Amino acid sequence: AGFAARACGAPPRRAPPAAQLRSSRPRRRGADRVAMEATDRRDAAVHNACQGALERAAGAPRTAGVRRSARRAAANAAVAPIAAGKKELPVIARSEAVTLQARLKEPLLFVNLVPAEVAKFLSGGMAGALSKTLTAPLDRVKILMQTFSAGGSTISGKGGILGAFVDIYKTEGIKAYWKGNIPQVVRVFPYSATQLFAYDTYKTLFTDSEGKLPIVRRLVASASAGMTATFVTYPLDIIRLRLAVDPTATSMGGVFAEIIKKEGPLGFYKGLVPSMAGIAPYIAVNFTTFDLLKEANPAGGSFANAFIASTIATSICYPLDTVRRQMQMKNSPYSTMAGALAGIFAKNGIGGVYRGWVPDLVKN
Repeated sequence: AGFAARACGAPPRRAPPAAQLRSSRPRRRGADRVAMEATDRRDAAVHNACQGALERAAGAPRTAGVRRSARRAAANAAVAPIAAGKKELPVIARSEAVTLQARLKEPLLFVNLVPAEVAKFLSGGMAGALSKTLTAPLDRVKILMQTFSAGGSTISGKGGILGAFVDIYKTEGIKAYWKGNIPQVVRVFPYSATQLFAYDTYKTLFTDSEGKLPIVRRLVASASAGMTATFVTYPLDIIRLRLAVDPTATSMGGVFAEIIKKEGPLGFYKGLVPSMAGIAPYIAVNFTTFDLLKEANPAGGSFANAFIASTIATSICYPLDTVRRQMQMKNSPYSTMAGALAGIFAKNGIGGVYRGWVPDLVKN
């Protein structure tokens, strides 16, 4: 009986008569009123099912089989609102007492069985893969503009973002906007998932004895998460850049074999130092700014907070991203971060390290 009461939650109630519904909502008309009446009747039916399960559990003989049946009945009544159209997943949905038939009727009950940490890992990966696919055209424009001064592309960006989009379409067609997106998605799934998972782990690790996370420790936790994810997935980033820039590269397998043959295993980590040097402050500034904005204004929109945080982080760390991209190229003229910075400044000045910054800002 206690199990059923916890499963059912709020006490059952009967659907009010139609006259009472009309009098309590005099301003509602037509389909709006009918929908509200249907909602009340549905809620009443769900609560009545809970009440019946509770009564059966309370009056049942104390045998193991009957107790199991009562628990199943109470659990299935508790998750009935999900099948009725309400998508909130109660805690009881994780219980083994929920029958297989109930889960087959509502697939969300299967999803709810996934452990919380696994769900966080998977959701982070899927979110990253979707966002990268939607913003892939902007990312391709950014990369081509970044590598222009090193001879990696013919897209200089002098005509702005729109001009770069037109040039790509004229020379390569519409599919070119997503060139290199497959390794990007393959990479971003473990990258985003690892980054989000590692960030929560590092935040827990660096929390002080009072349960607080000072700004310095928050910065270290953010940077550590970014560096961890970057190191784990860096070879895929190399492959993705070669596909986006090199017109002779046609597949992930072909690029992988060429790097192994001509550059060896270390070829997969060209530009790792500037990448680490850039990603650590970027993630640290991005995550920390977002958290501080959220704490300062809990009622504010997450999108606005994320936009501000991303803009600040991108503006500060973009030059190192340009250095990384030019060092990753197949025939890159640079072998060190200092040499790349000096070479870019000598050719294009300060604008050279910020080439492609606008599409990157829009993308982020």
